[in-house]
Amino acid sequence: MTPLERMSAHQAEFTRSDRKIQDYLNNNLSEISSYSITDVAEHIGVSKSALLRFCKRIGYSGYSEFKYHVSSYLLSGGTNGESTIHSIEEFTSFYISGIQEIKNYVNDSQLIQTAEYILRANHIRVFGIHESGLSATYFSYRLNTLGIDSEAISSVASFHSKIMCAKKQDLNVFFSVSGTNSQIVEASTLALDSMADNIMITCNRLVPHASQFNCLITLPMISSHSKNLFLDSHSIVIISIDLLMNYIAKDLGITEG
Repeated sequence: MTPLERMSAHQAEFTRSDRKIQDYLNNNLSEISSYSITDVAEHIGVSKSALLRFCKRIGYSGYSEFKYHVSSYLLSGGTNGESTIHSIEEFTSFYISGIQEIKNYVNDSQLIQTAEYILRANHIRVFGIHESGLSATYFSYRLNTLGIDSEAISSVASFHSKIMCAKKQDLNVFFSVSGTNSQIVEASTLALDSMADNIMITCNRLVPHASQFNCLITLPMISSHSKNLFLDSHSIVIISIDLLMNYIAKDLGITEG
């Protein structure tokens, strides 16, 4: 994830001070590589400790690591993409690049392991809300087309009761592009204390309790930070679902035709 993507992924948990810092850095990111933490905090109008907490909240050990990653990002030309889409070809190129990045995030062994958990589960519950709720519903639908019974749950009001129903050898699958949605984080944290297996599919490597999931699939994030572009990483999630389904179908001995 780029520094901007990390800020976007964690914005659901931001305080008012964090949002102020994010708003400023979205337009003045180069200041990080040019000034000290004291100077940047003064320019933003927050305390040095607030800026340090912000760096840690988005996954860095401190300001120094944040500054290093921002400098690397700027040197790579990361902020040169602020433009308006002028053609269909230009628009689709963003999605093509995101699709091509999947192979750098997910490998065969991860998909094989995930398929194994799905195939041996007695009952599968798939959780997601908002756009991720659509991904959860699509995931459940695709499993059903392969003859694997599953239940998509996109109503937050049902999360607790459904998780509490989980038994040994049941499987909970959580979808969250940001990995920081409070309802998904709360539900997945509860599920990790149950007897069921748990899978998280997200675009955030720093999702809370990442090491505790039986399988964690992280995907590239393509949402643009330009005000002129309207892109969404859920398209990458949908394609990755189809990729996983092919691994499951192979294990089931299902072939086309």
